[in-house]
Amino acid sequence: MKAHRLLVCVFLLQLPLLFGQLPRTYVSGTGDDSNTCARSLPCLTFAGAAAKTTAGGEIDALDSGDFGSVMITQAVTIDGGSGVAAISATQTCVGAFTRHAAICILAGSGDTVILRNLSLSVPPANVGTGIEFGGGAYLRVENVVIAGAPTMLEGVELTTGTTTLDHVRITNAVFPSIPANGVAVHAVLGALVSINNSTISF
Repeated sequence: MKAHRLLVCVFLLQLPLLFGQLPRTYVSGTGDDSNTCARSLPCLTFAGAAAKTTAGGEIDALDSGDFGSVMITQAVTIDGGSGVAAISATQTCVGAFTRHAAICILAGSGDTVILRNLSLSVPPANVGTGIEFGGGAYLRVENVVIAGAPTMLEGVELTTGTTTLDHVRITNAVFPSIPANGVAVHAVLGALVSINNSTISF
């Protein structure tokens, strides 16, 4: 009986590895999304790493690069490190509103998401946002730059949960036909925000 219990425990501990997920994953400008995303075999994109990171885990950038847009559906930390971890692409984010977003967060109702040391931009071809927070309990954005393009609608759009912006710089928050927002907070939907040591320029 004890031997059987030991085997069950070992199996449960190995489940994340069997399903190709790790508690800490890595991206690199020279990585490949077919890799495991371990430090020795990093992925190329945040999206690739997110698919291989366990809930509550962390994705770290090993060097500078453009790591592509990412959809976040669970608790996670993304840390760009000391280099320039850029995202200059967007994807469709369907939450309370449908937007193009560099980072789309549609996590669970109790999840915490942390974003730090990143540089985001919205490409001119898309009307959208830098960060779209449409699902989750708490979002912390720290040391992040969001550079707008002529079609950026919001730097950060919040439709749920509580958000803290700390040392965030949003620049060129403009849109040609609609008044744009550096930070759009939809309080009627229950979103709350605290902004510290941050700047917004138009």
